[in-house]
Amino acid sequence: VGDPPAVKRLKIEALVAVADVGNTYDIVTELSEYVSDVEPGIAREAVRGIARVALEGDCDAAGPIVRRLLQFVHHGAGYVVAETLAAVARLTRKHRQFANECVAAISNMEIDDVDEPAGRVALAYLLGEFGESMPEAPYALEPALASFEEEPDARVRLELLAAAAKLFFKRPPEMRAML
Repeated sequence: VGDPPAVKRLKIEALVAVADVGNTYDIVTELSEYVSDVEPGIAREAVRGIARVALEGDCDAAGPIVRRLLQFVHHGAGYVVAETLAAVARLTRKHRQFANECVAAISNMEIDDVDEPAGRVALAYLLGEFGESMPEAPYALEPALASFEEEPDARVRLELLAAAAKLFFKRPPEMRAML
């Protein structure tokens, strides 16, 4: 707890490196403690570490890790939320079987609620990719699309366009005016 940031980073790196089927629960529990660190960089590294354990480990063991990670979607710190959304996007690309759980966790989020561009990109991707199973997906995209020209980040604008196009093919009546 009172370790300097460099030591915490090394601990996170070491924990992820030694993760295996037998110790995954303990490692993810330890990494989860670091998510609430006052140093944003440490919290981000902890979220990334949890995601790496889920991505690199046994697919059968990934379920509890994904559920633990999804607890951080509504964390109070914007940088934790953004990092978690990016991790969820990576996870759903590799492990589609967790998509329903991930979609349920983000179902009430709007892009404008996310502070950081990487988080907005990830949320837009998730809304576009899984929007057919999210009744509110077009309406979560709508405010961001309405203020599209004011969006300063080109990556966010690009992902908004991609998400709008994907949703248009899945739900044309709702997306026609927005697109």
